[in-house]
Amino acid sequence: MRTRSLGSGRAALLIVGMLLLVRTVSADDIRVMTSGTFTAAYLELRPQLERSLKVKIVTTATSMGVGSDSIPSRVERGEAVDVVIVADDALNQLIKNGTVLADSRV
Repeated sequence: MRTRSLGSGRAALLIVGMLLLVRTVSADDIRVMTSGTFTAAYLELRPQLERSLKVKIVTTATSMGVGSDSIPSRVERGEAVDVVIVADDALNQLIKNGTVLADSRV
């Protein structure tokens, strides 16, 4: 029997909510960048979401560090992304830097 912690359940609901919001905007592939503890829950849900939304979800699982493959670096150089899944502090920093729109936060 598999169990989930309350935190992973909340993460799953957050991910579903973000992807449903994006789906109403675009019928194209959804590009997701994820980092940290949300990645496992997201990757578990992705196939189910692709089937239910009838869209391909392209995932980049990376870090919030400062390297060229980090989420901040990718976003700053203009790499296309529809959803960024990161910890609250990291998201606040991306919003502060102007790389994520504050009113898009879910």
